[in-house]
Amino acid sequence: VYKLIIDSSNVTLEGMGPGGMNMKRDDTLRGLYHSKLTREKFNELTELINYIDPMSLNSHYSVSGTDVPTGIIEIVFTDGTFKRIDDYGKVGTPGLIVLHKYLDKIRATATWIKTE
Repeated sequence: VYKLIIDSSNVTLEGMGPGGMNMKRDDTLRGLYHSKLTREKFNELTELINYIDPMSLNSHYSVSGTDVPTGIIEIVFTDGTFKRIDDYGKVGTPGLIVLHKYLDKIRATATWIKTE
């Protein structure tokens, strides 16, 4: 279980340790960590978010099954507008599926430095 906060190229991870459907059992990240995105990765993420047009999406998606992961995406745009999408199952739309995978990949591959 984790929370990623991405602001420009700065990434903050709040790791709560093992848990969640996509986490490894030996995941020991707990607490606050910091990493950097390359300009290229940040631009890819921005383009992906712009492409899926989050303001046009529903605020809630869910599957009919149980015991599936939930992805909560909160986006604050430069003009101050805000969008939150709760996606139970992480398969709300094809674009959201790609975004969840992209964020999970950042979580799994970044070099994290503990900040606490």
